[in-house]
Amino acid sequence: MFVGAIFNRVGLGKRARHWLPLLLFAVLIGAQTAARTGDFGGFVDSTEPVRIPNYIFSTADGYVDFWDGIPVNGDALSFLYLTRFMQGQQGPEGTGIYDRRAGYSYLGALASLLMGHYQSFVALNALAWLGAVLAMYWLGGRLLGSRLAAWTAGTLTATGQGFSFMVGTPVSTLLGFASVALILAFVEWSGVLRPPFRWRDWLHTGWLIAAVSLIYPVYLALLAFVWLYGLRQAPFTRLLGLSALVLGWAQVWPLIGTTVVGLEFDTLNSAQLATALNLWWSALLHGPSVFLNTLRIVPSAGTIYAAFPGAMLLAAACGYVVAGPRVRRWTLALCLATFLASVVFAIIFAIPRTAFFAYPAIYLLAAASLSQVIQATANWRLSGRGSTHMRGALSVAVVLLGLLLLVAPSVAALVGYGGVDASFHYWTPSWVLEAAG
Repeated sequence: MFVGAIFNRVGLGKRARHWLPLLLFAVLIGAQTAARTGDFGGFVDSTEPVRIPNYIFSTADGYVDFWDGIPVNGDALSFLYLTRFMQGQQGPEGTGIYDRRAGYSYLGALASLLMGHYQSFVALNALAWLGAVLAMYWLGGRLLGSRLAAWTAGTLTATGQGFSFMVGTPVSTLLGFASVALILAFVEWSGVLRPPFRWRDWLHTGWLIAAVSLIYPVYLALLAFVWLYGLRQAPFTRLLGLSALVLGWAQVWPLIGTTVVGLEFDTLNSAQLATALNLWWSALLHGPSVFLNTLRIVPSAGTIYAAFPGAMLLAAACGYVVAGPRVRRWTLALCLATFLASVVFAIIFAIPRTAFFAYPAIYLLAAASLSQVIQATANWRLSGRGSTHMRGALSVAVVLLGLLLLVAPSVAALVGYGGVDASFHYWTPSWVLEAAG
């Protein structure tokens, strides 16, 4: 109602309102993308020796390689080799570490037919980011029942630190971020977790999640979400069938990639999950005291805090209180599914971006909280109490202050405060940094 009143005041028609989110979010994402490429990319800036003093770097400039003469994070080189292999420009040598994520390189290879390698992947990242924003805009309206909440959820995603951090780097992480919101929107739109539970919808959902396995291993968290959220109402046979399809494809792709495509599938990266699980299992076998002590010293909470700083988590907690039961179950299931993966990996790497995959839940809850505050302020403004100018100024101040608190990390990184990027890249407790210094 509040947003609708603004639209009516500025004279926007219904058709223009449908296009307005796309246009505004596209401009916002385009501006950030232009500002976060090359040396200014979060995944490059955060690996400079001055940011992480105790890290072992591949060059004097940090963990850096070059695409089309532009500095990129060293992880991107494997995707470049894979892209060139798909274009017939080289053999499979050097592609193995990220062969399980070949879907990203395939899309980039198609886009690079129109522009350079680096530009094509940045454009792909920006489009994926826009897709995630529109999905969150739709989910905000659908789950929270408010256009104001939809705009808030979309804006938080359009300024999300994880997206801003990764957009200028040609690796599959950002597309993995985007796929979470897109898959969740499809699940909600298709009604796959509601009667009549048609097999067709389940097959479509299964194939989409399986396709995500060609981009990033977040497909496991998505599968866990479907179980956690759908177990109370969905038929058990449907859940088993979906799981068999997703997990089966994840195992079949390496066989196809090796025998048909000719890829090498180096397991250096893909084996990290098994390594982390083995470490947790070993701690559990040594008894409850060792396991609990491991939980205490593993910086899992720090990775979550670095992905979603205090103001965002506080807003999400308030949003959980004011949200309805369905939204609570939805967001809780997603947080459990995604944060669990972050905790598992924290025993090896304290990487906040693994926790950032929970952003649809955190941003929707924050949107529920902030939209309630904005709506209450608007109602007070219309109540006639106080002077007109004071009421109007307070309404604007509340909106701006609330958004600024929530997007502060992205703004700080955008203006060059590199400490924010370094914390998001690899979280280290302050006492460790003080001891190293």
